[in-house]
Amino acid sequence: MEISAKAQITFAPVYSIGEMTRDVHISATDLLQRIPDSQLGNVLMPGLMYNLSETPGSVRWTGPELGNSTDAVLIDELGFDRAQIYKLRERGVVR
Repeated sequence: MEISAKAQITFAPVYSIGEMTRDVHISATDLLQRIPDSQLGNVLMPGLMYNLSETPGSVRWTGPELGNSTDAVLIDELGFDRAQIYKLRERGVVR
């Protein structure tokens, strides 16, 4: 890092998820936010990378529920039929 600084190269550390949760700057700028999820409770996830004063954004949801697109993927992408999917559900392979 010292060499990069002397050469006036912009650089930053590459953090693990654990390191990100302990970084003072990330904490102060809300780059990680706890978002409520109906299945998982509060989920720690990336917030917005920018904050606009006149048109502020927000993270509104954590994404589709687990299994939301299972049938579409199995049928449309993988060519499964309903009977095969039923068997997978019976065995607990998919929801």
